[in-house]
Amino acid sequence: MIFLFKELAHTLAYPLALQITTDEEMGGENGTGYQIERGIRGDFVIASECGSNFSIVHEAKSRLVVKLIANGKTSHSAYPWLGENAIWKLQQTIHSILQHYPPPAEEAYRTTVNITRMQTQGEEKSEVAYNRTPDYCEALLDVRYVPAEKDLIVAQLQSLLTEGVEMQILHNTVPHQTDANNSYIKILQEVGAPILRKKLPVIKQHATSDVRLYSAVGCDGIEFGPIGKNQHAEEEWVDIKSLEQYYDILKAFLLSLNQFKQSSFDKNEPIDNNSSSNDYTHHRAHAQHISFPLHL
Repeated sequence: MIFLFKELAHTLAYPLALQITTDEEMGGENGTGYQIERGIRGDFVIASECGSNFSIVHEAKSRLVVKLIANGKTSHSAYPWLGENAIWKLQQTIHSILQHYPPPAEEAYRTTVNITRMQTQGEEKSEVAYNRTPDYCEALLDVRYVPAEKDLIVAQLQSLLTEGVEMQILHNTVPHQTDANNSYIKILQEVGAPILRKKLPVIKQHATSDVRLYSAVGCDGIEFGPIGKNQHAEEEWVDIKSLEQYYDILKAFLLSLNQFKQSSFDKNEPIDNNSSSNDYTHHRAHAQHISFPLHL
């Protein structure tokens, strides 16, 4: 994307932005979020997520991170009746939540809950004595919920708390959603098909990206990247040949938009994103601002 930006940005008839950040895996608030707060916008945003495998991701689950906290009463572990084990209290809530949101046995586009951390006495004073009933226990839950549940998920989790357990919201994002019939998506499909010799599918994804931050301020966008696998795991990889194809597709996409400068930009006519036509050449199409977030 960097080479493509250097090659084309100064030749195009519309603004093109390349956004390079380093904190996408930590939430993106200090990179993309910081810039959006200061007015950065895009008519259409493409996040180069490796692993989309040339699929066009128009919607992704949102992320909610909550901390569950249970308080009990300490005692010698040989006399459990004299104490209240905070771990057992928290386990009851976790069981209640997982009963409502059971871990899927196979891929399914629905809300999931994953326990990513559990500890006693807080992060700096984790319980070390094995013969002591813990009077404190906390757990972090990583909740990935479908956009349809964005107004319901917090209340639903709170209703599943058992006695003696409280919940704190640490992170909650706006879902990434762009109409699958968006005209920019149709143009990308049109120019990508002859390069890959197949149609680019439009899909929904489980993990999110910084595109969600643009969705929060009304900007359309997608995740679209080369072939790769094993994100966040051992032996993460990207296919080198697919990088060349990715370059060619994006170049064709940007140049195709440039062809319509006189028919739309001069008349200040935006792309009709409500059109269902697959023939993008009949649109008075022009990207007034295309943004490419590149997360390193």
